[in-house]
Amino acid sequence: MSAITKEEIIAIAIAELSQETLGYTEEFLKIHQVAIQDNTPAVEHVRILEDGTATVYFKVYDEEFFFAVSVDMEKKEARWSYSEDKVEISFNIDSETLSYKELTKLTNLKPNWGWNKDPEAIQRWKKVTRIGFQPYKEPDDVFNMLEKLLTYIETDADNIRKIAETQTAYISISTTMHNGNNYLGHIIVSLELLKRLVALNASVGMNIFLGGNFYKEPDSSTYFDDDNNDEKEEG
Repeated sequence: MSAITKEEIIAIAIAELSQETLGYTEEFLKIHQVAIQDNTPAVEHVRILEDGTATVYFKVYDEEFFFAVSVDMEKKEARWSYSEDKVEISFNIDSETLSYKELTKLTNLKPNWGWNKDPEAIQRWKKVTRIGFQPYKEPDDVFNMLEKLLTYIETDADNIRKIAETQTAYISISTTMHNGNNYLGHIIVSLELLKRLVALNASVGMNIFLGGNFYKEPDSSTYFDDDNNDEKEEG
């Protein structure tokens, strides 16, 4: 494969935004704008894949999800484009009896956040002590992020299993996706991932949010008469 730099990959993806050689790019940019930062399209992340492609994730103006352009690194051209969900996935441990310090001592994993319970709090989630782990934040699909998070948790699997016997251990998934004209696709969790979850005694909670504009419908100002196929004006 011919050498290509990260800067070249980004330049190819940016060129697709103006040239709109891909059908989805054209449709998406009719209803949304890519965010601009320092007078250039704002890139959130670039992922290099083993199949010879790279994916450039652009921020979308006033939205949480991303616009992604896949670049063929050999041909140095845009291969396809799509909207990518914003996925936030974390592993959390809640306790009604232990303090933050006591919870952190039960695992070798280093929490990214947490708090001590506040019995007087109005919010239910503050009435428990919590430690949370979110090692991966870059744009990716939910299954890749779940697989990577499980691999991370499994580095301390024995301790996590012990904790889950007395405390509440769970994976929290929050997904913000483009509404896709009301078609949201489908989610199938593989048997392998389910077995790994069961082995950790961990449950899963998921929140799904929708955002963005609907795709533009075809112009309905004209229609065809079924009997003679003559184009007629509405009215």
